[in-house]
Amino acid sequence: MSLKMVFLLAGAAGLVGIGIGYFLRWIISLGKKGSVELEIKQLVLEAREEAKKITDDAKTKAEETLISGRVELKEKEDKLKTVEDRLIKKEDFLDKRQVDIDKEVEEIKAKVAEVKKIKEKVETMETQKHADLEKIAKLSETEAKQFLLAAVEKKSEEDITVRMRKLETVNQEKLEKRAQEIITAAIQRFGNSVTSDVFTTAVAIPSDEIKGKIIGKEGRNIKAFERVSGVEVIVDDTPGAITLSSFDPVRRQVARVALENLILDGRIQPAKIEKEMERLVKMDLPMKQEYISVEKARKIFKDKLNLFDDQYDALKDCDGLCILTEWNQFIEGDFNKIKQNLKKPIIFDGRNIFNPEKIKQLGFKYYSVGR
Repeated sequence: MSLKMVFLLAGAAGLVGIGIGYFLRWIISLGKKGSVELEIKQLVLEAREEAKKITDDAKTKAEETLISGRVELKEKEDKLKTVEDRLIKKEDFLDKRQVDIDKEVEEIKAKVAEVKKIKEKVETMETQKHADLEKIAKLSETEAKQFLLAAVEKKSEEDITVRMRKLETVNQEKLEKRAQEIITAAIQRFGNSVTSDVFTTAVAIPSDEIKGKIIGKEGRNIKAFERVSGVEVIVDDTPGAITLSSFDPVRRQVARVALENLILDGRIQPAKIEKEMERLVKMDLPMKQEYISVEKARKIFKDKLNLFDDQYDALKDCDGLCILTEWNQFIEGDFNKIKQNLKKPIIFDGRNIFNPEKIKQLGFKYYSVGR
């Protein structure tokens, strides 16, 4: 075999191989195409089944919702029907009741008219009767009443006197009993709530050491204070305070001032207590009343009003002094202290308690009101 033939055979074989290769590739591609189409058809079938399922579920839910809505609507219609029936029955009852009321009103009007006629008839008969009696007795109605009352009064004078005394006694007893009941009720109702405000006064104590001084050895100081002041001193665990208790507000306030002065002085002993209480007891009544007024003002106005235990402290940084009372503490005041505490030495005397010439000599501008 020649070389050319060999090459021809080889070329033919190559061409045949290429042709077979393309043929096989074409067959394979046709197989893959059929497989893809099958997968697509399978997906389409599954999608249709899923859509049908979703549609069926939606249809079922819609039917259930529709049935539930119809049931709910039916219940509401039944309720409305029941309410409507009740309203109709109530309206029928009210109509019937209105008819009965109208009928009763007509009957009452008829009876009122009948009673009015009877009353007029009775009044006419009474007038005629009185006229007949006056004609027979030859006395007017007023004269007959006076005559009858005089006779009855004369006959029953003693009985009336006894009965009046009895009534007075009974009424007095009832009034006293009622007064006791009111007082007892008031004490039971308000006694506990007002005791602390009305019957006690708190005194500020700077330290426990001062509290110990007030008590004294074996309680000598506190016993002496209670004896000369007439108030009860209550020392408890309350920090920074001691309580004074008494039904007499003047005595309680005097005791408070005495105790505060003793605390400031620092010398708390029986002799000093007696001396301080004696000084305050000799004070005039207006002065004592001032302490009560100041205490009440503290409770009412609290921080809205500046109150001072010492009259000279009240003058600090003031532009002038106005005198509106005639108390001895102002009449016998220390004018040097007054002048030192005031911004300007000015006095307005609304009670004319000072000598104008003397006050002016002390360096004050003095204005007397009404003099």
